Amino acid sequence: MIPEAIKKFIERFSKLPSFGPRTATRLAFYLVHLDKNELKNLESALANLKSLGPCSRCFFIKTDGAFCSICADIG
Repeated sequence: MIPEAIKKFIERFSKLPSFGPRTATRLAFYLVHLDKNELKNLESALANLKSLGPCSRCFFIKTDGAFCSICADIG
């Protein structure tokens, strides 16, 4: 009854902190009804997270290099 794409979305998003199957289902149905342009903006925002990682010194978020902007400024 539920499309496979939504089932996979629910399965993946249910693993996020504070997300269970019900919340993931609500989010999936909300996203399906979004304007295509807004959905593309969300997709882009998620894709941009791939360029981030933990700082090797303090574990804060860094964009490039080994250190975040705070640790890079210190050392």
